[in-house]
Formats: sequence, structure tokens, C-alpha cells
Amino acid sequence: MMIFELRLSDLNQMAKIEAENFTKPWSYKTLYYEVILNQKSYFYGAFIDDVLVGYLGFWQMDDNIDIINVAVCKKYQQKGIGTLLFEHLDEIIKELNVKTISLEVRVNNIAALSLYKKNDFKILRKIKDYYPDTGDDAYFMQKVIKN
Repeated sequence: MMIFELRLSDLNQMAKIEAENFTKPWSYKTLYYEVILNQKSYFYGAFIDDVLVGYLGFWQMDDNIDIINVAVCKKYQQKGIGTLLFEHLDEIIKELNVKTISLEVRVNNIAALSLYKKNDFKILRKIKDYYPDTGDDAYFMQKVIKN
């Protein structure tokens, strides 16, 4: 498995992964904006035999990184791909002078919560009705970077 920064040619596969993972997946247009146009947005993908099987995206804002999207193909979930993406993120942040990494996650997304806790994220608060598509609550989680 290899991890690379995502490109235009990866967007169709990203859209497929989005569709199988989220009740309200990002459109191709949104993916295009975030991956190609947004200067504060960074996306890295995990590839097996040159096929994108998972990705992690974040916005860098000063000394904080806000994780905006993490997804893995259903076929490859629970095989350590999310862990590898977070390990790659840990390498990237060494160069970015980051003090914190934050994210929001559905309170009922047990697999994601487990991954984030394993990667030293702590729940700071619960956000009521965060997800407009379902009305689900979210946890706001943060990891403090020790330099």
C-alpha cells in the first residue's frame, strides 16, 4: 500500500467511496473544489495496486489542522488503512508547525471513534444536531501535538 497526495484523476474513485460511506456524500463538484482548488485543503489517499481505497482530507488553519473527511472503501475497512492514513498525517504535521488537530464525528460511529481514540484524540464536547441530514449529534475531538 502506498499513500500519495490526491489528484484530479482520483476524483471519480473518491466519489464512489463517498457514496458508499456517507448518507449525504460530497458531490464531485465539492470534491473537485476541496482537492484541486482550495489552497487550505489537503487530501491524501491510500492506494492498493494503483487503486484508491481510502483517503483523509484536512484544512490547515494557522497552527490547527481540521480533519474534514476520512473514508475507506467498504471492502477494505477494518484492515488498518485508516491507521496508515493517520500515521501519514503524523509525518506531515512535523513540517507544518501544528499544535492541534480537530475533527467532528457522529456519536454513533463506533469504528471511527475507536480509530480516533487510538490516535490520541480526546472528546472535548458533544454538538447537538450537528448533522443536518439525520439530526445526529457529533463529538468534537481534538489531539494536542507534543513537539
